[in-house]
Amino acid sequence: MRWAIRYRPWGRWHLERERIVAESGIPVTVLRPGGFMTNALAWAETIRSGGVVLDPTGPGRYAPIDPVDIVAWRPRFSPPRGTTA
Repeated sequence: MRWAIRYRPWGRWHLERERIVAESGIPVTVLRPGGFMTNALAWAETIRSGGVVLDPTGPGRYAPIDPVDIVAWRPRFSPPRGTTA
């Protein structure tokens, strides 16, 4: 994670906010998707022109997720309403 903080300013931004929530005592589960499939149309031009998807993580494999899938998994990580776990 230190690598992300040093080289990825948005990683630092997210980590700072996660720490604020953690230190508040509020029960929380943090999900960290790599990217969202809903951004796929933004990739169309670079796919057409160069056959690649450009993303902020640099070259390599990239596994975006559909936001609907995150919502579908949420109940597995959350305690029932009105309770804490």
